[in-house]
Amino acid sequence: MMIGGARILSVRQAADGLVLVTDKVTFPPSPRSVADALSPFPKFNDFIKSRPQLRDSLVTDGSIYTIFAPTDAALRVLSPAQLRDQNFISELFWSHVVPGAYYRTRLSPGLRLTTVRGNTILIHRSPTGALYVNEKPVTGDEITAGNGVIHPIDQLLFIPSIPVNEYPHPHHDHDHQDHHHASTPQHHHHATTPQPHDPHRSSAPHQDDDGGLMQVAQDYNATLFLDWMNKAGLQNLLRSKALQKTGCTLFLPINSALKGMSPTLRSITLRDPERLKKFIRFHVSPQVLNWNSVHDNSFMPSLLPRKRIRCNIYAKRKPAILTVSGCRVTAIRKLAPDTNVTVAVIDDVMTPPPGDLPLTVAKTPMLKNFTKILKVSGMDSMITSDGPYTLFAPNACAFQEMDPEEYQQLITNRKKAIDFVKRYLVRGCYYSSGLQDGQTLLTEANTYIIVKVTPECVIVSEAKVAYGDMSTTDGVLHVISSLITS
Repeated sequence: MMIGGARILSVRQAADGLVLVTDKVTFPPSPRSVADALSPFPKFNDFIKSRPQLRDSLVTDGSIYTIFAPTDAALRVLSPAQLRDQNFISELFWSHVVPGAYYRTRLSPGLRLTTVRGNTILIHRSPTGALYVNEKPVTGDEITAGNGVIHPIDQLLFIPSIPVNEYPHPHHDHDHQDHHHASTPQHHHHATTPQPHDPHRSSAPHQDDDGGLMQVAQDYNATLFLDWMNKAGLQNLLRSKALQKTGCTLFLPINSALKGMSPTLRSITLRDPERLKKFIRFHVSPQVLNWNSVHDNSFMPSLLPRKRIRCNIYAKRKPAILTVSGCRVTAIRKLAPDTNVTVAVIDDVMTPPPGDLPLTVAKTPMLKNFTKILKVSGMDSMITSDGPYTLFAPNACAFQEMDPEEYQQLITNRKKAIDFVKRYLVRGCYYSSGLQDGQTLLTEANTYIIVKVTPECVIVSEAKVAYGDMSTTDGVLHVISSLITS
């Protein structure tokens, strides 16, 4: 136990209270915030000064932070273009910030910390007691603040692997927001090169004064969604007074994503006006998406009542990947300032989650066998309350491999059912975009699932993912075609 950065060695009862024996002198909490305490790091501090909303995140949201602050010398490895790029700077900053207060005495060897951006920091101590983070030395005394602590470092822990944009109109950057705790997903790390124009061009009329939306759609082969907005009578949705006041984000699927929908689903969506409107509204959030405010497993509201968009950051991918409802964000563009609209280009269509993981499993006919085992295990409440989770659930065909007597035990013996379900359950939300070839995932049974990614499919411990990326309110469901035996 610790108090004020000091380790409590013992607690003794006194007549009128408790006596705490600590390993060092403690002082009243400093009234200054961690943002104010960064003044010994001029260049790093400039990141905050140039982005007032980033400072607000550190000062006004009531959270506590540990910042591994690079000295000016550490930042010299960055190019002028990187230092000018606001998305890069925000990614760099939050990659060195950890939620919670980790004073030096708490930084024990082997401790793993996770930054706001999802990066892992490993603590190491030399035989002489010197402190290292990711094998980089902590070079000075800790600096305490009212809402956290700062540790100086002379080398960067992470250099973001994201494209650096050269803005032709730098003043547009001032419209981006900074707040990593926004409950909305954001995606600024994949500004891709515009693709050659698709021969498909929007045939429906669009407003000339669209703030550049049509140009963005043409640049990224994503004009078909604008046609669907016209068909639904929602072509002016983004210009509503309410959205103009709050700002909004349009998640714009590329043409091939819409054309790749199952013919039946596509036909039903286009024929039913109400269904089409719901489809469009789920692709619009009344919040502005920017890389500064996103963090792993955060949420953004959609215009569809009670339906949220989950954001995930897969920082271990190089470059890192941002997904929204499992769709990979490939570009983020801010339209003209007078529109207050941000466009996030995505590689697939987003689907509202039908419910939590247990409910989604129960609603999936091909999972009838697994549904029975899950029900016997009684793990429903644990999964829904402790998530997010990724579930690799075997389909009905997979259970044909199982001995009937063994299956009978699974649907009658709770302990066996629990052990079985845990072998297919992984903590965290891993959409297909977040899975890498050779990756190992630790299950709730303390076994490992080994991932293999091929151009054709994803395979987990020799079981092919037959149907993946089914979004739920507390994670993601993948249906696999065989049992995991190893």
